[in-house]
Amino acid sequence: GEEHQSSSMGIFSRVDGVTAGGRDVYKSQRYQFLYYWPEFRAWQISSSYEKRMSLVSSFGGTAAACPTYDSDWRVWNDLGWRWTPVSALTVQCRQPCPCNDVVVSGGEELQRSSMGIFSRVDGVTAGDRPVYQNQRSQFLYYWPAYSTWRIGSSYTSDISGVISASSAAACPTYASNWKVLDGSRFIPVSNLTVECGSGAPSAPPLPRTPPLPPLPPPHLPSPPQPPSLICPCNDVV
Repeated sequence: GEEHQSSSMGIFSRVDGVTAGGRDVYKSQRYQFLYYWPEFRAWQISSSYEKRMSLVSSFGGTAAACPTYDSDWRVWNDLGWRWTPVSALTVQCRQPCPCNDVVVSGGEELQRSSMGIFSRVDGVTAGDRPVYQNQRSQFLYYWPAYSTWRIGSSYTSDISGVISASSAAACPTYASNWKVLDGSRFIPVSNLTVECGSGAPSAPPLPRTPPLPPLPPPHLPSPPQPPSLICPCNDVV
């Protein structure tokens, strides 16, 4: 949803002790709130969790206990003054990055120094995500202002030789559509890969909706149900 509402994208963290409509409230680093509005039976994103109006909203009408369980997300299009469905918009529990080492390959022809094995730098983060460094003193890091993973000589600068497509991915292995700098412009490199090193698998993002439990036999009473308004996510992307 970055094209229409970039400030409403990113990582939302649970606000301790705060609820709306009996459900958790989440807040991003851009001071946007993800919350439930009972009147509309919808999860919304706005500058206040007490506001009826929003810029991003679910239209699933499910009264879901968790934003990751809802569906049919739409963003407000200021140009068209209408709600616009965005098929690529995802709302998921944030999954920590499992990679201690990341292997980048495929862009050697244009950015040889930006390829190779990148190791996690202990205690260092950028955009609340891990920072990696290779033996050529290049850094693999996240740049929140552009919502991209990048490779450059400094993780405190947006100047880079390799970039991913706009993504809120918690791990570089989840990002896609990587491009490398060719002179003064970035060009796509279809065979560029970014993978966990040492044979560790790249864990896929969590599914938006958990599988439903099997129905009990009709002759048995239904087992007690857990509280319906508990959301397992501490962070939502």
